Amino acid sequence: MTEAECIIQRLNEVARLLYYRGYLVPQLIFSDLSCVSTTDWAPEPLTEVETLLQQGERPLGFIAALRDRRGEPFVEPWQSGDEKARAELRASAHLRYHHRM
Repeated sequence: MTEAECIIQRLNEVARLLYYRGYLVPQLIFSDLSCVSTTDWAPEPLTEVETLLQQGERPLGFIAALRDRRGEPFVEPWQSGDEKARAELRASAHLRYHHRM
């Protein structure tokens, strides 16, 4: 598997996990704050990830809003313990989901 395929596989795993926890489709945020998700309306996620990796961008982590209620969004850094990434992800989640918080 290529690095991009591994990233998409992990994104799909997180999406399945979050679905059962009551969250919407997660977005994988990259170091340039662009996002990739695996939805029917999104462009080809594998191509997006490959392009971002070629540009030197790295995954920061995942964010997702709660599905049926207001509350704190899901935030998880790509690498556990990365507090700088966690802070950036929280800020990004707040910007994207402030209406649901």
